[in-house]
Amino acid sequence: MGKNLGQQVPLVDYRMTRLTFGVSASSFAANMSVKQNATKYPLTARVIEESIYVDDCITGADIVEGAIQLQGELQNLFNEQNSYFRSGIPRTPPFLSVFLRI
Repeated sequence: MGKNLGQQVPLVDYRMTRLTFGVSASSFAANMSVKQNATKYPLTARVIEESIYVDDCITGADIVEGAIQLQGELQNLFNEQNSYFRSGIPRTPPFLSVFLRI
């Protein structure tokens, strides 16, 4: 209980529900949030752990199907967090057909 001019006033607990950028710990908090939520996507969890720096993720795959799966998982992960994920558009024809449908 807090005191307010001699009266007992209940303390109120406030919690932030948005990530405010411009604060020194913002990028750390954003990365931790992504890493914690990536556990349901095994392929993406590994990539996030190894390939993310501040707010950039640069990665690739050995085969077209793997790259398409990874892009889809990353997109789903960021959509679930209401975060913006902009994927680069590759120039390989199999990818273009997938990206043009999105």
